[in-house]
Amino acid sequence: MKQKAVVRPYHPRLIVIYGGDNDIASGKSPERVLADFQEFIRRVRATSTNIEVAMISIKPSPSRLAWLHDQKRANALMFDYARVQKNVTFLPIFDEFLDQKGAPKREFFLADQLHLSGSGYRVWKHILAPYLDRVLHPSPSLAPPRE
Repeated sequence: MKQKAVVRPYHPRLIVIYGGDNDIASGKSPERVLADFQEFIRRVRATSTNIEVAMISIKPSPSRLAWLHDQKRANALMFDYARVQKNVTFLPIFDEFLDQKGAPKREFFLADQLHLSGSGYRVWKHILAPYLDRVLHPSPSLAPPRE
């Protein structure tokens, strides 16, 4: 089966991806989630080695407590992979969604206790905004010299 080009037509310099949540809930193992992430990175690298990729960690949610262990495992695997890759960053949000007892904070979710509420997305913004600012607006002192 021929695969459709998703990245190449847009010539991005940055891709932010969130994935694995539904995969774990549908029975994929943490190792399979990692393999899928690695395959995505491989395809991006076939387009360009300079595209920055940020992976937002899987979030814990009250409706998916049964998969908490597998979510943590998948996050750990993706973190370990990302830290040794060029231009790949893992953005950990998991702990930000937990209360002091280690349970997902219900106020960050809509009534279905799966999808994020406005306050849940503000948590994402809190983690994502500094990263985006650093990548998209680097300090002039850190920019490569012009020839």
